[in-house]
Amino acid sequence: METSFKQLSGVMFELSGKIKWDEIKEIYEKELQEFSRNVKISGFRQGNAPREIVERRYGEEIKSRTVNSKISEILAQETQKKERWLYVSKIDKFIWNEVDGIISFTLNIEVVPRKKIDTDINKEELFKSVGDLKIEVSDDEVRKQIDSRRFQSAVLEFSEDTQIMGKDDEIGIFDISVKDISTQRIMRKVSNEIVDVSRAEDWLKSAVIGMKKGEKKDIIVDGNKKVSLVLKDIRKRLLPTDEELSRTLGYNSEKEMFDDFKQKIYNAKKLLLQDQLYLQAIKKIAEKNNIEIPASLVERYFSDIISSDSRMDRKEAQNIAVFEAIEYTIISNLAEDMNIQVSDKDVDDFIAKNFGEGSKVDRKDIAQRIRLEKVREKIRKLVEF
Repeated sequence: METSFKQLSGVMFELSGKIKWDEIKEIYEKELQEFSRNVKISGFRQGNAPREIVERRYGEEIKSRTVNSKISEILAQETQKKERWLYVSKIDKFIWNEVDGIISFTLNIEVVPRKKIDTDINKEELFKSVGDLKIEVSDDEVRKQIDSRRFQSAVLEFSEDTQIMGKDDEIGIFDISVKDISTQRIMRKVSNEIVDVSRAEDWLKSAVIGMKKGEKKDIIVDGNKKVSLVLKDIRKRLLPTDEELSRTLGYNSEKEMFDDFKQKIYNAKKLLLQDQLYLQAIKKIAEKNNIEIPASLVERYFSDIISSDSRMDRKEAQNIAVFEAIEYTIISNLAEDMNIQVSDKDVDDFIAKNFGEGSKVDRKDIAQRIRLEKVREKIRKLVEF
C-alpha cells in the first residue's frame, strides 16, 4: 500500500495512494458477509441468497464499502498520531478506481489541525478589553431581587368582597377556550386557569380587567383566533413582609437575607465578568496563534444552535458557531499540549452526576468532554482577576 498526504491549507489535506486488492480481500469478505445477511433478493429468504448472485447485483457497492472502510482505517491511524491533525471534520472529493488489481484513490480531508498553542497573552490588554473590573452591587439591586422573591412567595387569598377584576395584586381563575375562526377547531380548552393580571400579556390584561365573577367574554386575537374567557373566581395576592420572607427562606434575620442576596448578585456579576474575560482570552489566543478552523465544523455548530433555537437570528448564530469552532480547536490542542489525563473515576462521577449512575453512554466521548473542561478551567485561572 502506498499513501501520501499533501497539505492544501491549514485545515485541508489531500490523501492519495494505491492499494493492492490482495491487501483488502479480508475486509471485502467481511463486507460481503455483512451485506449478504441483510440484503433482500427476490426468490430467496433474507440472508440466504447465493454469493454469486449477491456479487453480481451488488459487487460494486460492496467493493466501494470495502475501499471506504480501508480509507477510514488509514485516516483513523493518522488521527491517532496527532501529528497533522486532531480530528477529521469532513471528507470531500473522494475518487477511486481499480486497474489490474490496483486501487488508486484520492480525497480531500478537512480537519481540526494539530497546532502547538501559545497562551502567553497580555493580561493588562485583556482586562482593558472588558472595561471596568470593579464589581458593585447597589442596595436598589438587592431590593429588586428580594421583591421578586417576595412576589414568588405571595399567598393567594380568597375574598368574597372582590367581585370585579381590576387590580395588579389580583389573580383570576378562568375557564379558557381558544377556537380557530376559519376552521371552527378548538385549539385549546382549559379549566381553572390561573391568570396573573400583573404579568399577563397586554391583550389579555385589557380583556380581563373589569370583568365580573361569572362573566363570559369573547375576544379576537391575531385576527383568526376566538378566545372565550369565563371568570370563575378572584384571589388577592398577599405579599409577605421582609421579616416573614426572611423566615420563609430560612434566614435568621432580615439583615442576613439582605447580605446573602447581595453576595449572590455579586457572585453572578463576577461570573459574568469571568465569562467575558474567557471569551476575550480565547479570541486573543486565536489571534496570536493564527488559528484556522474548518468550515464544516462551523456548519455543524451552526446547525446545532439553530436546531435548539430556531428563532435565533442567523447572524448571531453564525458568530456563536465561529467562536465555538475556534474555542474547540484551541482547547483540543491544549489538551494535547498539556497531556490532560482523565481517570475512570472522573468518568464515573461525571456519568453519575449528569446521566445517572449506571447509564450507558460513550465513555470515550465523556472522557474527552472532561479533558476539554479541564483545559477551560486552566484558561479561566489564567485570566482570573
